[in-house]
Amino acid sequence: MSDEKIVDVRVTIGNKGDPIASYQRSIVFLPPVCKDMVGQTVRVRLIEIRPDSRGVMMYRGEPAPDEAFERWRENADGTISRLIVLRDWTGTEIEEVAETRQPATVLNTQEIREFVEKFTINWGQSWSDSSVYAYVVQKHLRQREVVTPSGELTWR
Repeated sequence: MSDEKIVDVRVTIGNKGDPIASYQRSIVFLPPVCKDMVGQTVRVRLIEIRPDSRGVMMYRGEPAPDEAFERWRENADGTISRLIVLRDWTGTEIEEVAETRQPATVLNTQEIREFVEKFTINWGQSWSDSSVYAYVVQKHLRQREVVTPSGELTWR
């Protein structure tokens, strides 16, 4: 056996009525519980069975272990919360609110400065009456932590 492979496959029904899927031109035999999931995508751990008559490996699929990842949510009171999301092998997500609730911060305006050099020309009657004024405009940018629709934390 090779290293553990965890992949996403689409459930179909085989000729004998058993749930199957395909992975890189190989057949994957899925658990019987997948019969009701035709057309859905599931995460499975591939276990090698043996090569078929063409020499391509056949696999048996077992439900993959749950995966956990982090997502952020913006609350109505101006704070943000970190969520721990668990996704099972069928793609169902369960959100667990972590106890970290923090105010959405604003970056210090002193750290984010932009200097723009501008010129103004005052035309007179002749070259000696005309003048050029050069000055620098300093912009203070304010950025705030926001939560995107996909649940990521970013600055805007």
